Formats: sequence, structure tokens, C-alpha cells
Amino acid sequence: MRILHTSDWHLGQNFYSKSREAE
Repeated sequence: MRILHTSDWHLGQNFYSKSREAE
């Protein structure tokens, strides 16, 4: 569960970064 949470967090960070870059 911990690994999954970390993976999800990393995915979110990546998505957020891409979203900001898109702007």
C-alpha cells in the first residue's frame, strides 16, 4: 500500500508539473 501511495503521489506530481508547463 505504501509503494502504491508513493507511486500515485509521483504520478500526481508529474501530472501537476505537466499541467503547469502547458500553461
